[in-house]
Amino acid sequence: MQTIEDLKTIKLYTSAGNDRMVQWFKANGFQPRAMAMTDIMTGLSTGMIDGMPSTPLAAMLFQWNRQAPYMLELGLAPIIGANVITTKTWKAIPEADKPKLMAAADAVEKRLRVEVPKMDESSVAMMTKNGLTVTNCSFNGTLNGIQRKTNRTRGGVVQNLSYSNLVMTNVTHPILFDDYYFVKPHPAALHQLHHRRGGRNDLG
Repeated sequence: MQTIEDLKTIKLYTSAGNDRMVQWFKANGFQPRAMAMTDIMTGLSTGMIDGMPSTPLAAMLFQWNRQAPYMLELGLAPIIGANVITTKTWKAIPEADKPKLMAAADAVEKRLRVEVPKMDESSVAMMTKNGLTVTNCSFNGTLNGIQRKTNRTRGGVVQNLSYSNLVMTNVTHPILFDDYYFVKPHPAALHQLHHRRGGRNDLG
């Protein structure tokens, strides 16, 4: 599997009970197989499905990577989430408390936008150590290509990452190392590596 077109040739998981998503996959040329999320591991091991759109974090937590050891790094994973309450319940909340609830919800969203990508990156690193191969990521007109982010104030070693068949077109920073990720600005915060072939790259 190297492209989205290749994905259309295999049986892809989609969640049971969501006919709109099944129809979306079919309308775009995919071969969806609707099933419960709890059946994904069985589906992968028996050939009922060949792959599934998933975040790296979910794949690691449910250990799907054991049956699907290749990751096509494309942003294709339909995820919809919301907190829904009835009008009656909302009206019952004191007016003075509603701005506080909205502010709290906004804070959670902002935190998730920061924390979830970091957890996904960490998950890819951990799965790679256990045999995951990341393949065929295409970048076209983006600011950054491959990014290795870490925070020197915490965490451990990230190593043995495996990437193959990367295609970059008009990418400003093909390879980016950030050793002060989500830390206050630092004069040495950003290390950029532009197309160095071979040899060892020490970022000291």
